[in-house]
Amino acid sequence: MEEIQKYNQSESEGAKILKKNKFFRDFTSLMRNIEFKQFYFNYFKDWTDIQTMIFYMKLYTMIEDAYFGQYNKSISDELITFTLHKIITTDKIRKVAIEMFKNFKGEKLTLLDPQILDDFTMLINFEENKKMLLLEN
Repeated sequence: MEEIQKYNQSESEGAKILKKNKFFRDFTSLMRNIEFKQFYFNYFKDWTDIQTMIFYMKLYTMIEDAYFGQYNKSISDELITFTLHKIITTDKIRKVAIEMFKNFKGEKLTLLDPQILDDFTMLINFEENKKMLLLEN
């Protein structure tokens, strides 16, 4: 009986935490999402995988934000996939993206040169990517 009371008390305390703490609400919701859980088990196997996935997620949001800032609409799945692939497979663009990620992780103690951000935006030229994507289809 005592164990049931401890369990009920733990659940009650957890409910209070969930009510007050948005992070835990978001986190438990995310971890219960079947699609995310499958993604997690497939791609978050070790620390290298985790860093790679965070790198891709940061790139994704940077591209998404840059595109929205330029066109005031959401980027298509096809164009963002093409752009991500272009970044990863093009030495110059990949090096800039890695420098930006190192800065994000705190590995670089200097501020990121605004010119690097401009170069990155120019290197991922959405209009050129759209044309190339159309040619491939």
